[in-house]
Amino acid sequence: MADEKVSQANLLDPTVNVKDIVETATKRQDDLRNAESKRLDEKIEASDDKYQIQFNGAKEAVGIALIAQEKAVAAALDGTREAINKAEATTDKRFDLLSEKIDGIGDVINKSTGAQGIYVTHDDLNIAIDKLQTNIQATLQPVVAFMNSQTGKGEGSQGSWMYLVQGIGIISALVMIFLALSGHIH
Repeated sequence: MADEKVSQANLLDPTVNVKDIVETATKRQDDLRNAESKRLDEKIEASDDKYQIQFNGAKEAVGIALIAQEKAVAAALDGTREAINKAEATTDKRFDLLSEKIDGIGDVINKSTGAQGIYVTHDDLNIAIDKLQTNIQATLQPVVAFMNSQTGKGEGSQGSWMYLVQGIGIISALVMIFLALSGHIH
């Protein structure tokens, strides 16, 4: 039909022919634009659907991850509580054992202190022996003075001094032997 119009228009006026060509080209352009617009709209709708699906999937994944994270945190807190309770129990046991050891050491020290009060030290023994010798000499001094005042001073006084020194030596030796046998001298 367009061919008939063109052939008729060519005979009469060429503008009609140009108008038809422009009109046909414009209609063709509109059809192409509408088809492209429709294609783009479908593509956008498909992308929107795709993105909506991805968004919903991501939203669900985040929800699942949050739930999993909450469960993991709860489990970690429970584990931490158990560890703290076990550590407290262990610490209590250690302190109890330490207290028992300290009490035992205190008992040993008290027993040792008592034992030290029973035994005589070397210095205390020397002091006691010196006092004993001084007391013996003080006790025997009047006897020695009496013997010296007697008429036969020469040999008698020398003999009595000798007896006195021997007596003191024997008494000291007996005291030392007694102390050694009783375990007071180490």
